[in-house]
Order: sequence, then structure tokens, then C-alpha cells
Amino acid sequence: MPASWGKVHYEESELEIGKALRKLFVTAFMGAVQILQLRQARHGEKEQETSLVFSEEQVKCLEDLLLKFEEKTEKQKNPWPQKNLAWANWMTGRFGGWKGYASQRPPGVITLHEGLTRFHDIFQGWRIAKNVYKR
Repeated sequence: MPASWGKVHYEESELEIGKALRKLFVTAFMGAVQILQLRQARHGEKEQETSLVFSEEQVKCLEDLLLKFEEKTEKQKNPWPQKNLAWANWMTGRFGGWKGYASQRPPGVITLHEGLTRFHDIFQGWRIAKNVYKR
């Protein structure tokens, strides 16, 4: 998913062929579905797996980033098991600027969108760094 999918101005796109417009809308729809899946999983009530939204490689990146976004206090640690999509929701919310306190409202769709966009940028850099150091 492109990192800037949410910033597309469809009416300003210069696509004239219906097939190209459909591809543009499908890409945007896929991103919206991911955000809604994260939002639905934010309370951890349903046993939804992280793999519904993130690839195996993306989950490894999230694991590496967990220590940076968890704070020292127990109140700001990710309370969910890694296999649960609520774990990824917590991480995505943190990327989007949410503080992680239980006393706060859970992250909403705008925060999740910003967090997912930021994560995709971080993930691209993580992959590049991983390949550079692999040599």
C-alpha cells in the first residue's frame, strides 16, 4: 500500500480510463479496510490475528520498534499479546501520536491513518537498512 494513499485527490487525478480509476479506488479501499480492521481490534475482544493486516516481515519490524515506543512505566506498555491485532493497533496508534495511556480514548481512524502512513515509511527504511547490513 502506498504511504500516501489517504492524500489522493481523486477528482484531480488525470486518469481518464475507467480501469485505471478502478485501480486507484481499489488501492484506497484496501487502505481504508486495514484502518477499519485495526479500529475494530483496538479492545482485543476478538481473537483477530496480526496477520490480517500486516505481513510477517512487517510484524518483525513492529517487534523491533516495540522497545522504542513502549515507555518505562507499566501504564505505557503494550498490554496485548503479539499475535492479537490489538497489539498492532496499539503500535499503530503510537506511531500516529497517541500516548498509550489506558485513561485516554483509544486511537481513532485519523490517528490510525497517520500511524499506518508513518509505519509504512519506517518499514521501507527498515527494509533498506536490513538489506544494507546483510551484505
